[in-house]
Amino acid sequence: MRTLHMARETKRFGIPAQEFKGMMVILLGSLIALAILGFPEARQPFASVETAFTDGSVAGFQIVPASCPSNPHTTSDCTTCTPEFICIGSDRYYRNSDCSERFVETCQYGCTNGQCIEPPECEIGDPDCESVCSPDYFCSGDDLYFRDSSCTENFVRTCAAGCTNRACNEVPSNPTSLDIQASPSVVRQGETTTVSWTSTRMASCEVTENNPYITDTWDGTTGSELSGEITQQTTYTLACIDALGNTLTDTARVNILPAWEED
Repeated sequence: MRTLHMARETKRFGIPAQEFKGMMVILLGSLIALAILGFPEARQPFASVETAFTDGSVAGFQIVPASCPSNPHTTSDCTTCTPEFICIGSDRYYRNSDCSERFVETCQYGCTNGQCIEPPECEIGDPDCESVCSPDYFCSGDDLYFRDSSCTENFVRTCAAGCTNRACNEVPSNPTSLDIQASPSVVRQGETTTVSWTSTRMASCEVTENNPYITDTWDGTTGSELSGEITQQTTYTLACIDALGNTLTDTARVNILPAWEED
């Protein structure tokens, strides 16, 4: 009975066990080769320095170049992209045709549609953008300043004719004028006179005199003042500064009426 049992164990489908194992190994190897290489009519062999395994083709497993695009390929073997700038959060990237992404820059104010958002225009004192301003000139009184993008204010110059709308006003082409009068211009010793003066397109004026016994000094581009007691010939001087910084002068003289003695 043991001998018959051993004889039955050495048969598979009427084939000796060793031959059956050999046939199964050959069949399995053929199936693996077809799965890896594909059918000859479905794929043409090619060579590539860079290789990668893929299972995306209809022929099953195959070896294709790792870099796309290259030939031969089927549509499903490669993925291509349109080269463009893209945003990822606040970062700006450039996407190549092979879909790889290269970092370009970090956008301070955010990124949208592949472009950095421009900085907002600022007003002085705005807490939301106190460190960023739109570069521009501005007036402060008669002075012209330049405000840079960091909101730093830089003095440019003082405008002789004043400052308006972020620029110095043009100096008038009309001539300047000044005039001073003393009325009366002849007085008895110890009497007073009225000193009047006017000016046109002058920045400032001052009236002084040369009499050591009085202290008549007045400011203003126009005015009228009563003098001190005049005891000797006195000259009043009007000195004005025009829009260009030039000094112009005019004078008025007061004489003393002689004292007549009767014989």
